[in-house]
Amino acid sequence: MNQVGAVSVAAASAGKNADPTMRASILLHSLPLLAALSLAAGEPGNRPRREGAADRGGGRGEVRMPPPAARTEVPAEAWTLLLARPTDRSVTLSIRCAADRDGHLEFGPAGGGLPRRTPPRRFPAGEAIHLVLDGLNPGARHEYRFVSRDPSGAEAASPVHPFSTARPPGSPFVFTIQADSHLDQGVDPGAYRKSLEHAVAAGTDFHVDLGDTFMTDKYLRPGDARPHYLAQRHYLGIVGRVAPVFLVLGNHDGEQRGRGGSGLDPTTAWSNTMRRSLFPNPVPDAFYTGNGETVPGLGLIENYYAWEWGDALLIALDQYWTSARVRSAEENWGRTLGRAQYDWLRRVLAASRARYTFVFIHHLVGGETREGRGGAEAAPFFEWGGRDLEGRDRFAERRPGWDAPIHDLLRRRGGGVAVFHGHDHLYAHQERDGIVYQLVPQPGHSRFDQTRSAAEYGYKSGVIQGAAGILRISVGADRAVSEYVRSYPDSAENGTRRSGSVSHRWELAPRSAR
Repeated sequence: MNQVGAVSVAAASAGKNADPTMRASILLHSLPLLAALSLAAGEPGNRPRREGAADRGGGRGEVRMPPPAARTEVPAEAWTLLLARPTDRSVTLSIRCAADRDGHLEFGPAGGGLPRRTPPRRFPAGEAIHLVLDGLNPGARHEYRFVSRDPSGAEAASPVHPFSTARPPGSPFVFTIQADSHLDQGVDPGAYRKSLEHAVAAGTDFHVDLGDTFMTDKYLRPGDARPHYLAQRHYLGIVGRVAPVFLVLGNHDGEQRGRGGSGLDPTTAWSNTMRRSLFPNPVPDAFYTGNGETVPGLGLIENYYAWEWGDALLIALDQYWTSARVRSAEENWGRTLGRAQYDWLRRVLAASRARYTFVFIHHLVGGETREGRGGAEAAPFFEWGGRDLEGRDRFAERRPGWDAPIHDLLRRRGGGVAVFHGHDHLYAHQERDGIVYQLVPQPGHSRFDQTRSAAEYGYKSGVIQGAAGILRISVGADRAVSEYVRSYPDSAENGTRRSGSVSHRWELAPRSAR
């Protein structure tokens, strides 16, 4: 069985004479594996259960095809660095070394010469160690580098990398978004790399990934997906070494609790453990709010959360942990945030005075098809909008005691709201009732100008373009600006197709200006 749990390490200080505000504590991060995971792990390989059968989602008793040809070959690296969980005074840095190394971090305010240092420690081969750098200056740029020695004593150091702590209200900032990176046969790795490099060039404060990142449920056994997680660690590390990465779960990422009925099946447990061991997501604390439920055998599952940055409230939602599988569009009431997450969302929206509200979700809770597809045209349906596909308002019947559909909760914000969703592999900018519904394109789609699926997926309005690329969001006091930054395979670059060019732009006024 693959051992993917990170080691549990005790908090360390810079020394008994160190200023306690100048410490860098090691995050306690113990992720126990369930005994049942031995059923899920396996040697890498793509062995079909039955040839020629349709992929119907991989639930218990269903047939799975071999996964699409995975694009998981990446260059060898001595280590990967990934920032996560930024606050106004701290950040988590995840370090994974390919071989045993001894090392430490040097860090401090930008341009200040890296005066602070973590205690030296061992970084065992293949284990992601999550370090918390705290005592940082709020709303400021900082820098760090990783310094280490291999078993022979040869020393090596990373470049000096910058990052930002949380901006206070009134401060402008930039963030970037991608969706459906997949790493399957439809992805051009070079275009994907360009998208991530564009995020770095944007000077992004953080990077949001909207799911279908690991494609776990496309594999015969979840353990076979391990190279996918490691490849994404490489790719997301391109931006993650300079800007924290936030993950939103997608339908292919293996974390659907209802997959095996009423219990927690091995696929769900393995996928959740693997993700958290390599990609730390926020947990509830003084800066973040989110899912505080402790799941036996897993702990905090890090699947939904919210935070404020500058003038924005940012909310990441997860419908997969709480939803049943559906087999027809009429069954889309089975997709749900669940009562606990819904009530949390309602409280977060009611309490925040932020001028902008940005919601991140893989696809709307419901959708217009069995697969949950659609944007603004699908917003009126099921838990998201309250109506069935015949247009009848059934929210009170299907969600007794709940306040209002999610779309209506967002309307109450009074403007400045954008919902960023993925799943449909295109770019589509739409609006409904003053709310922006933005479909985020794939960052590395090889068929870069294909839009034929838009009508099939229900997109009938707005600006529709093909993939690939990322979104660059610039947030200011008087407006937020979204730009679609394009990426193309090398073979497609020409005078009209230029990676880094902006093919669409839109603006959003803050709630106080409406």
